[in-house]
Amino acid sequence: MIRRGTVREDGRIFWCYKVRKNKKRYECWLTPEQFKEWDAKRIQYAKRKRAEYNAQQKALPSEERNYIGKYDPATGLYFLQIMTNGKPQYGTFEKLQEFKEKALKRSKNYSKKCKAQLPLPNVCVGDDHPTDKNLVVVKIWNRRIYYGTRESLQAKREKQRERERIYRQKESISERRRIMRNEVFEHLKKNPHLRMKRGYQNPITKELFWCYNSFGKEMWLRPDEFVRRRNRSIEVRNLKRKKATNS
Repeated sequence: MIRRGTVREDGRIFWCYKVRKNKKRYECWLTPEQFKEWDAKRIQYAKRKRAEYNAQQKALPSEERNYIGKYDPATGLYFLQIMTNGKPQYGTFEKLQEFKEKALKRSKNYSKKCKAQLPLPNVCVGDDHPTDKNLVVVKIWNRRIYYGTRESLQAKREKQRERERIYRQKESISERRRIMRNEVFEHLKKNPHLRMKRGYQNPITKELFWCYNSFGKEMWLRPDEFVRRRNRSIEVRNLKRKKATNS
């Protein structure tokens, strides 16, 4: 399998595999000039589709937006990512775990690469660009310095203040969560026939009941996810018992 960007002996660069009408696959090789032009168009197309997708998601309520690992009960699949054409990609639970592991590995490799190749930055967020006075440092990540306008830096700081404000409200949120949970369990105490037991299967969705979450809401899982969590909880419980016995 040839990867995009591979350079051949004659100097041509591999672009992709193409399929003719007879379904015969062939390799597409470009000159360096063609590759540069096509790759620029590909990046521009991907950015445009990403912007359209982000605008579409922003228009939805927060609870309806996609995120990595979001379960789709209609298909029984999990959300993985957005492809370059702007369409969502879904996969099984195994594919989701594989996707997360690869993403974590890429992140670690990128961080190691930056630490090995880049020196420690000698600037701080808010410092001016060395040549362009219209730009300032907006972010420093993995020793890389990212520049932007002063307006973008101000917007970034306002978002940070908003996150800090939400964090300061954590105690009140926890109190609200406790009140909601108590109300649910008080209702279940008066109506014990409504209380779900772990392992009960919904006859329509075929999902299995796991527990009541911190808000007192019912938590349902796919059968494979239910088995995985149950086995994990058994392992943790046995490990705690072993530690307690040894101590």
